[in-house]
Amino acid sequence: MLRTECKALCVLLALVMLLSCLAACGKPSGESGGEGVPHAESDTAQSHGTARRTKAAKLAQRGIVVENNLTLVQERTGESTHRLYIDGLRDQAVEDRINQRLDEIHNQMYNFTFIPPYRGINVMLNSGEFSSVPDETWIYWGVTCTSSNLLSGYADVSYCFYGEDDFFNVSYYVPFNYNLGTGEELKLADVFYKDTDYITLLNNMISERLVSQKVDDDTEGVNFFGGEVELTAPFKGIAPDQKFWFDNNGAISLVLDYDTPEFFTDYYAHAMEFDLSDIAAFSCVSTAKPEKLYEDGDTVYLLRSREYDRLKNQSERTDLMSEAMPNLFYGECSAYLNEDMSEGLRNRIKELGRTENMPVTVEEAYRKAEAAADGQLWDQSYQADVTTSSWGEYCSISQWMYTNANLVDEWGNYIDEVYRESSTRRYCTDRDGNVMSFEDIFRRGCDIDAILADAISAELQKLEPLAPYPRQADAIAERLVEHISGFELYSLGIMLSFDLDAQELFAVVQEYMPEADPDYSYDYTEACQRIPFRTIRCENLTIFD
Repeated sequence: MLRTECKALCVLLALVMLLSCLAACGKPSGESGGEGVPHAESDTAQSHGTARRTKAAKLAQRGIVVENNLTLVQERTGESTHRLYIDGLRDQAVEDRINQRLDEIHNQMYNFTFIPPYRGINVMLNSGEFSSVPDETWIYWGVTCTSSNLLSGYADVSYCFYGEDDFFNVSYYVPFNYNLGTGEELKLADVFYKDTDYITLLNNMISERLVSQKVDDDTEGVNFFGGEVELTAPFKGIAPDQKFWFDNNGAISLVLDYDTPEFFTDYYAHAMEFDLSDIAAFSCVSTAKPEKLYEDGDTVYLLRSREYDRLKNQSERTDLMSEAMPNLFYGECSAYLNEDMSEGLRNRIKELGRTENMPVTVEEAYRKAEAAADGQLWDQSYQADVTTSSWGEYCSISQWMYTNANLVDEWGNYIDEVYRESSTRRYCTDRDGNVMSFEDIFRRGCDIDAILADAISAELQKLEPLAPYPRQADAIAERLVEHISGFELYSLGIMLSFDLDAQELFAVVQEYMPEADPDYSYDYTEACQRIPFRTIRCENLTIFD
């Protein structure tokens, strides 16, 4: 392997397998929340259809989201612009119709054929101080729901106009919501059962949100998705055709822009998100209304696969609260608990939150920092957290520690950092806090080590420098399996952690690739790896049964 390729390999390994995965598996774009309450079964439903719908309802109650089998492709059309299209529907006419609409959205944004009528924008564009067409354009596609026979998301465009001494930006959203079985574009009313007064329901939720956050014409504003919003006039209610998108998580986002003038958004679009997962009237997300999404007959997709392979984040339904753990002499450890946890799980997290149970204790960190300072003046900080998230019927717990020491002068001013360390342990538990092993989630008789080694190798081979070297990837993966120290479940797969630091991980890589450059070993980071359920293969797991 060329030396430059080895350098790239080490960089990518550091990025993919190290500290970038330390963040708690919380809410990235389309991976959190809950789902709606299934509608009552019809007495006239045929037995086969009823059985499928009952299965879907049970999956929803257990926190299993039904993934569709659709391919989404973002094709570059400019330096900062893309178009979105779909592939994999059995009905080519339906696929073509949806792609045509997505193409129309792209062309409208790309060709600047629509100027969002924000208050005062025409004055700006006609003032002669700025260019009359955008000098720069960005088009981003956010896909928020890809469950069952549904596709939802938004196109987000930003225009930048330059002047001689200044510039200004404009942005807006175009949401899209499709039934993939028919190609029908869903309206806001379709998200709710027909007998639901959804306008009043949403207006009340918005009003409660505004009151709870004390938003009125005297406030500076409140932050929503997209930025800060000010209320410049009394809220009069949303329109029946209010722009929206929904997601896999039992949430709906209502767009605030030029169509809602009482919300001052400047020249930008915003969205107000509401969790509707506990509202029986909410019918349209994932398995919320089985009779609508689980139709008898063949799938609408070209390929068949294991239908369900995503776990929904149940914990997002409640706010997190923090409880301070006992302080030791140089730091503090906090545990973050969900209000609806069982007492057993709460006690488990509190126990893990004790500083003497962290991967590196305060005393150990102090001794290491003192040695690194080597008699010079220094100070140290120590932080430790235990966080949890709920995925389907399971809970994931991360035990995280960070500490560093800095050389200081006699007045306490910073000179240089001499010591830094961070570490994470991961646990998967049931709802009562009982720690689970791989044997609890894999089917009996599976060769778990072989499955994990194959899955890790498959992920490593997605890194461009390793793609031509599958044998090296296999060898590295087999070694990494020996060092697995724990795992968590997240929405799309398993997060593995290893009892290796960055240098030890690099030593494993270098054993099979001697030319790898040690300058890219990256000190003080943790080795970890995400493995999607699809790479492991869902049929090897029991968690979706």
